[in-house]
Amino acid sequence: MATAMRTPTGDRDLNIQNNSTSGARFEAVAVGDALPDLQVTPTLQNAVMYAAAMWEFQKIHFDHEWSRTREHLDGAIIQGPVLGNYLARALGRWAGPRGRIKRLAWRNHGTAPLGEALVCSGRVTARHENGLVDCELAITNPRAEKIVSATASVQLAREQV
Repeated sequence: MATAMRTPTGDRDLNIQNNSTSGARFEAVAVGDALPDLQVTPTLQNAVMYAAAMWEFQKIHFDHEWSRTREHLDGAIIQGPVLGNYLARALGRWAGPRGRIKRLAWRNHGTAPLGEALVCSGRVTARHENGLVDCELAITNPRAEKIVSATASVQLAREQV
């Protein structure tokens, strides 16, 4: 396991893995299987931690009043790359400590206001005999609007024989 370190969204492991011994196994996964949902709520602390790490201090991400009056939003919004981290966290928790995210691509379709509960969901779209599994993911807001769509390839652990 990688050295524990906190990322801007709260994960402690740089490889976005969990600390359990469980996780999806290639032999047990079928096309169409749903990944467990991950519920997250972006906070002002998440936005500020990301801004500090990336030197990206745009007011739209931490100043609610400025976001309302200047950008005509409902308030401050979380940075797009943090949404990608949420997807990686959902994949890592599903795949477990022996799984590896090989590819993750996402597209933001909308914004995520700070304090708004989000749901990361996904499903398996393909299995490859080398243990690689393709997935399609989404992040939705409380109004069931898809604000992020994504695809990923994950190397899953094989059953021990």
